[in-house]
This record gives sequence, structure tokens and C-alpha cells, in this order.
Amino acid sequence: MSLVLVAEDDVVSRLLISETIKKLGHVPIKAGNGKTALEFLEENPDEIKVIVTDLMMPEMDGYQLIRKINEDSRFKNIPIIVQSAYLGVKATAKLMEEGIEYVMPKPINTKDLEHYLKLLLAGPALSGEPN
Repeated sequence: MSLVLVAEDDVVSRLLISETIKKLGHVPIKAGNGKTALEFLEENPDEIKVIVTDLMMPEMDGYQLIRKINEDSRFKNIPIIVQSAYLGVKATAKLMEEGIEYVMPKPINTKDLEHYLKLLLAGPALSGEPN
């Protein structure tokens, strides 16, 4: 069982993502914006195994959250899944350059989300990464 941080301001999307995480036997930690998500990370630096974030959120958007995560050595190895209604080819390419593992358009396809979460939470043996 792993903790997955969900940074999403839309209540319905946050619920859908959280239910998908629960279905896989993991625990969602819900944050309504990037600021709340970052505060949780800072208070629990070793707890979160994957982050799912929206890009457009109040107080601190997903871009700012990703930048803060990448700047902090405690967090920069946490895999991130970005989901947003505002994704174009250039934005997706930029996110991938910043180390984002998966980019998903909204509305969320729960089958794709399940697949990505399974890959990221399976550990090195399944992903082909060395131990």
C-alpha cells in the first residue's frame, strides 16, 4: 500500500482519481491546489510514492508545484502524472523535458490512469529499472 498525492481543484476529478487509487489498494492524499500539496510533501518527505496533479489550480498551479518538486532533492525522484484539459503538443513536450512520467488529457480516462499508476507503483522489477 502506497500513498499517492492528488493535487486537483475540481472536486469531481479529485474524487474520480482518488477512487481509482483506492481501487488499486493504495491511499490517496487529496489537495485542492499545489500549495496544499507542497505543504504535505514538506511535512511528509518520505511518504508519497506518486503525485497526480492538474495544471490549472488556484494559489499554486501545477507548473509551480512541479518546479518546486524538481528544485528539492527530497522530492525530485517522485514520479508525477500530469492531467489537464489544456494540453497541446508544446506543453506536453515541455512537461516531458521536466521529467514528468505521464501526461493525460481531461476528462480523465480511468483505465489509462490505472495503467500508469500500476507501472509507477510496481517498483523497479516491473519497470525495467535497475535495483
